[in-house]
Amino acid sequence: GPNVRVRNIDFIGATSFDEDALKKQIRTRTWIWIARRGNLDEEILEDDVASLREFYRGKGFFDVRVGRRIVFSADQTEAQVEFLVDEGPRYTVETITFRGNESIDEAELRQTLRLGEGMPFDRAMIDRDIRRLVDAYAPTGMIYDPTLNDPDFLRISATQRFRLEPGTLELIYEITEGRPTVVNSVEVRGNSRTK
Repeated sequence: GPNVRVRNIDFIGATSFDEDALKKQIRTRTWIWIARRGNLDEEILEDDVASLREFYRGKGFFDVRVGRRIVFSADQTEAQVEFLVDEGPRYTVETITFRGNESIDEAELRQTLRLGEGMPFDRAMIDRDIRRLVDAYAPTGMIYDPTLNDPDFLRISATQRFRLEPGTLELIYEITEGRPTVVNSVEVRGNSRTK
């Protein structure tokens, strides 16, 4: 059969984000003469559906449904790709809970957060808030390493629990403080001119 080119991409039902923000989430591209081939690949389309779903969930649309539809031209050489989006409600953070914090008061930890109660859920903001919480623990001497499962290291994670009221959730920061690290000795090397 003919090589099918993508002539146009539409996002039907998507109202919360503009088309440019959604196109950044997908790999399918439209055909541009000489500049871009824009071939239709249905496997990539399935990945694009999953990417859009994850993007919406990261922004608090946990009930989102995403599908796709392909409309072919009469000669089957061009296609229009339509992503069908049912966003659902955007969840807001009703309460924020800290668990496991013993060295730092909860009020001090709350001051470091940018995502507060009553605001829409946003995974990127939560990741930045975790880095701010790590900075708040820096004066205590606790070392943060998310790759290790060692109880001696500081670990901070965020989970959400859905509330009975639709569209709301509880954000829980789980903190495992570990042990403070102390400096045992300081060695200076490579100083040939100064004592």
